[in-house]
Amino acid sequence: MNASAEDDAKLCDTAALGATYVSPLSMPYESKFDIVICRGLKVPVAAFWTRQRMFK
Repeated sequence: MNASAEDDAKLCDTAALGATYVSPLSMPYESKFDIVICRGLKVPVAAFWTRQRMFK
C-alpha cells in the first residue's frame, strides 16, 4: 500500500495498481493511498514488510 507499481515490480513477478483509497476525514498527507497488487513475491514476506511498512 502507498507504493508505486513500478517500485514493487522489482520485488514481484507482477505488480499492478489495484485501487486508490481516499479518505476525506484524514490528514492531507494520509488522505490518498494507492493499493498495489503484488503477485509472485521474490523476497521473503518479512523482508518485504520491513521495506514497505511506514509508520508516521
